[in-house]
Amino acid sequence: MAINQEIVNKIRRFIPLKIGTNLYINKIDEISGTNKIEVSIGISVPKIIYDDNIQKQYIKFIKFDNLYNIEFEIDKENNVSTVINHAVIYDKFTQKEKRLISNIENIILDDIYPKLIEISLIKDNLRMIYVVLAGIRSNKIFTQKEIEKFPKKKRLKKYISFLEQYGIIRKNQDGDYVEGNIPIQLHKALKDKNENEVLKYTFGYVLKDGRKYLKEELNLYMLDTFIAIATTYYYLSARIGKLIQINNETFFDEFTNIYGRNVNSSKFVGYLEKRNRLFRESQYTLLA
Repeated sequence: MAINQEIVNKIRRFIPLKIGTNLYINKIDEISGTNKIEVSIGISVPKIIYDDNIQKQYIKFIKFDNLYNIEFEIDKENNVSTVINHAVIYDKFTQKEKRLISNIENIILDDIYPKLIEISLIKDNLRMIYVVLAGIRSNKIFTQKEIEKFPKKKRLKKYISFLEQYGIIRKNQDGDYVEGNIPIQLHKALKDKNENEVLKYTFGYVLKDGRKYLKEELNLYMLDTFIAIATTYYYLSARIGKLIQINNETFFDEFTNIYGRNVNSSKFVGYLEKRNRLFRESQYTLLA
């Protein structure tokens, strides 16, 4: 069956009328030996982005090509038909957008992870991890006696198990803890850095590499929330192609819309203040 212009036109009309107005055709292929046609569709969803400083709003499109393949059946009169679950297309779009946001999160983390120790909220909540890392860095060992003296020994042991699992520390023959392979390699790679700088990189690496474990196994969400807030800003700016300025209310609304998280608005403002201090001197390639 040859794909003539009449069939193509009917498919072009069918898609916005019966499937979705934000969809478009990427590619049309005949399925050999059948009366069916496979159509690869893309999606382009408008989003309004605000710049509160200049009181301007932009309409930008979030676009993903080759979102989904649809099979159309063609009858003898060249009429087209298909059966599709609309929720499947929406889920595909959601997955693509989440993947894009995740990529931005990773870019941000790669850039700022050595500076995470400067955020008091993070350092205070993960002080036990910092104590273990600092102890091993300065004393070359963290002993079982030290662990037993800790007031929150049960919690500390969870952190130690986490650090051991991720190769940050390891047990020696006496059952005490010493540096694992990762900080040793970091130290070699950072030979031009002083001990304090190496500790910053090690602490940041722990948070970056173990972020999922910290959230899902230890129920520690502050790092995840902090990165999500930063990602919200750069995600919006990337759509415009320049760094925008938005007030706290707009920021909170956009964060909630993108991530769907229930964060207290006053705590959110506290996160913003810490984000601003950390990112003031950082440069990103997100807008390229």
